[in-house]
Parts: sequence; C-alpha cells; structure tokens
Amino acid sequence: MSTASLTAAIIEEEARIERELYEQIRETYLTRDAGPAEFAIWAQTCKHFHQRPSPLDRLWEDDYLVLLRGGDRSAVLDAVAFLEVDPWYHRSGYLKEKLIKALKRAPLQEGDRQRLRETLLRIVTGKNRRELRQFCTLAGRVTDAGFEQRLTACAG
Repeated sequence: MSTASLTAAIIEEEARIERELYEQIRETYLTRDAGPAEFAIWAQTCKHFHQRPSPLDRLWEDDYLVLLRGGDRSAVLDAVAFLEVDPWYHRSGYLKEKLIKALKRAPLQEGDRQRLRETLLRIVTGKNRRELRQFCTLAGRVTDAGFEQRLTACAG
C-alpha cells in the first residue's frame, strides 16, 4: 500500500522556509538599486529562492497531477495532507487550486473525503482566499448529509 511522503511537519517547514526566503527577496529588493553589490545580493537571493529544491516541488509537476487524477494513493494522500495543513506562502494558493482541480477528478476513498470535509469546514469559516471557489466546488464531490448539516450550521 502506498503511503504519503509528505507529513504536516514537512509541509509546515517548507512553508516556513518559503516565507523566509520570499521575505529576504523583499528586503533586498528595497536596496538593490543602491549599487552593484546590493544588486548582486538581491540577484543571489532571487536565484536561491527559485533554485532551492523542495519536497513540495513535485506537487506542481504535470506527471504528479496525472497520478493524482488517476487516484494514485500516494499522490492523493500528499494532496490531501497539503490541503489539510493549508500552508500560506508565495504561490501556495495557486498550488491549492491545482490540487483541488485534480482531486475533483480523482477516485477518493471515504477516509479522503472525510479529511477533505473537515478541511472544507475550516476553510469556509476562515478568511476569503483566492482558492475558496475551488474549495467550494470540491465540496460537491465529498459531501454527505452530516457535512451538509454542519455546513448549514456554519452559515446560520
């Protein structure tokens, strides 16, 4: 049986690193025009940000998304874990949208649907976000009577 390779701890740590590196880009951007040395520091910071390998990189890959849509257990478990953790960093909303779109086509087990229902309930009671519409369309794919009652109670 396939198991997920991404854990909440890995996802959270990668999100922390991404936020930290992106903040370094923002900080060095402010001084990049001060001279050649400052520009070089900014350029090196950008290069490091874009070239740093991450275990989350594969979630963007077309091959991974094909596996996810096809129901590969490891891919499904990783995508569900990523959505459960709900990390916030540069471009994470775009990645969540891609994963949700692929999950809507994937054959899901009841345990997957239950985890996604719990995630959805957390999402709809939180702040608005770019991927909220995609999360809402996923709700139709994972709903059950209990979920609909809990969702209605959130709106009430």
